[in-house]
Amino acid sequence: MREEGESFVKRNDLKIAVFGAGGAVGSILASFLQQIEDVSQIICLDCNLERMFSFLKNRKKIIHVLTAEGTNEKLIRRLKDCFLIINAASSLLNKRIMKIALELGSNYLDFASFDNDNQAEQKSFHKRFKEKKIAGWINWGIGPGLTNLLVAKLIDGLTDCVVRIRVAEDTKLAKQANGQEPLIFLWNPQLLIDEITSPVYPFSKDPRRARIIREPFSGPEFCVFPYPIGKITCRHMNENETITLKNMPDIREADVKTGGDDLERLFKILPKIKKRIKKGQIQEYLKNIKTPSPNEIKKMIQKGIILDGRVAILVEVDGQNPETEERIFKKATWMGLGLREVSHGTTHINFNTALVALCAIRQIINSSGPDPGVWAPEEISKTDREAILDCIQKKSNPVHFQTL
Repeated sequence: MREEGESFVKRNDLKIAVFGAGGAVGSILASFLQQIEDVSQIICLDCNLERMFSFLKNRKKIIHVLTAEGTNEKLIRRLKDCFLIINAASSLLNKRIMKIALELGSNYLDFASFDNDNQAEQKSFHKRFKEKKIAGWINWGIGPGLTNLLVAKLIDGLTDCVVRIRVAEDTKLAKQANGQEPLIFLWNPQLLIDEITSPVYPFSKDPRRARIIREPFSGPEFCVFPYPIGKITCRHMNENETITLKNMPDIREADVKTGGDDLERLFKILPKIKKRIKKGQIQEYLKNIKTPSPNEIKKMIQKGIILDGRVAILVEVDGQNPETEERIFKKATWMGLGLREVSHGTTHINFNTALVALCAIRQIINSSGPDPGVWAPEEISKTDREAILDCIQKKSNPVHFQTL
């Protein structure tokens, strides 16, 4: 356990713990961590030990496999001397796992906030992490995560910025004999239900628009992504980007929309109701939908049922040059590795999400010492942001930037 006030020390025998290591993203990330030379031990935790063993068996650096159940005190004893603790399980566990990291003096990383309204709940730990001289890097996935990194790069040197973030999650399915597409969703069912039943909070400093709440699936617009996705419909969905971006002083407005075949298939089968969709209604309509296992995904690709899958990001910034007062438009686009390019048995979304997190973890290890406190991707140092972005581009596809 890190002593009070002890500074970060780079070691070559680091121990990392992964909560949710039996899950879709956690299992991939635990495997990725074996690539890092400085990591000597990976402790994997999950409530479903059988599932976790099936994903992680025969991995040489995975020393301990533990149940994530039990008291914090028991887990603290088992996770002693961890350099980094990762929550790849659920954003519902953010606070609990951050308390464990705080007690141990360990760094922390997660993928999303649970609270999407006022303030990211992880931020309540900022002062305590700073006093303990540990770093908490929050919301490290595709979106939020890479989206926020790109926003930070585009707004650099600008003020009064209007930010548009568009994310495409696209899975191509072969049509059945009746001409219809099979009902297949690669998303976690509970996360899906939460996302499509929660209100959406676009950010604006204009007091007339500051508290406008959007409904899920509202605000359809055409968005153009790189080939092979192309032109799709994007809609308001409950996303995490703006919960931390609103703290950036140079951003005046920011909104996020998501689109793609996955969302449109879901939109078509849901009831056409004008008021906010309730969880009970969603659960009723989705009760026959089962998220396929990694082995089932592999078989569906081999049989030609799933043709391809892609995830892409489009970020646009309209900002003002403070010296000339000229308005400048900047744009960034990124296409993740496709379903047929990633490891068999996983999805393009899960693989690329874990890849972004891996690059962030590498930088936590390689840096001379990340600033103590709790930080979103756009809030870390420019040096760290650039190193992570460079890592992501080397391991996936390049980001294309334009200035108009």
